[in-house]
Amino acid sequence: MKRVIIACVLSILLIASCFISYNYIDKTTSGLSEHLQKAAKAVDIHDFSTAHKQMEKVYNHWSESSSLLSSLCRHNEIDDIERLFQRANQAVLNEDKNDSLIQIKELNMMLLHLPEMETPCLSNIL
Repeated sequence: MKRVIIACVLSILLIASCFISYNYIDKTTSGLSEHLQKAAKAVDIHDFSTAHKQMEKVYNHWSESSSLLSSLCRHNEIDDIERLFQRANQAVLNEDKNDSLIQIKELNMMLLHLPEMETPCLSNIL
């Protein structure tokens, strides 16, 4: 009986940790996405200095969060996002409107894809 109780408690802790990690990933990527959208709006009106400042804010937030995110998500996804950050930032520094918008959009979509991959559902488990 004691083993069954321990197994149930461990199962509940495992399930709870899945939901907690999903909420962290979702909240973090949503915040990053909001800042990226501000950078995209600045690029759209040719305000590249504001866009660069927004990109720096987003990257700093990403740098603070990436160590925990890398323990919760696949490393190849984290590496891809890191590369996309570098490309988007370089496009903004080059003051290339079209390339900046493309890179920011791709980065945003990749960030918003992270929580989908970590959603605790049967299709992600199998």
